[in-house]
Amino acid sequence: MKEVYGWVNEAGLAVTVVHPDLWTTRKWGSGALVASNNKAREKAIEVVKNAMDMSEQLGANPVDVWFGQDGWEYAFTHDYMKAWDLVAESLAIECDHDPKVHVGIEYKIKEPRVHMHFGTLGKVSCSTGWSVPGTSSL
Repeated sequence: MKEVYGWVNEAGLAVTVVHPDLWTTRKWGSGALVASNNKAREKAIEVVKNAMDMSEQLGANPVDVWFGQDGWEYAFTHDYMKAWDLVAESLAIECDHDPKVHVGIEYKIKEPRVHMHFGTLGKVSCSTGWSVPGTSSL
């Protein structure tokens, strides 16, 4: 990492955000931070924590978490309430890991899943208590 950071500095650039990879490899095919497999979910949490450590070392803030494999294809095939509990638990563990590093949630309506847990800004704000400055949270 020091070598990469040296290249970035030498080029006169800065690292502004770190994206933990929770979507591109087969191991995340059944979900990452909302995986029903506890070992997979624990590994995903560790990936985010490592990204947070890297972010701190590189002077980048925030870490951008995309729940790319955390979703479902067909209605009623998913335990929605359990999934939201896992989302809250995963984010709490990550945020407690290093409160100085901000954890951003990237939302996307679909792809690769047909339905995403964080598909809209509304879902992000309702699930995290965040609100647009000057407005109130639901």
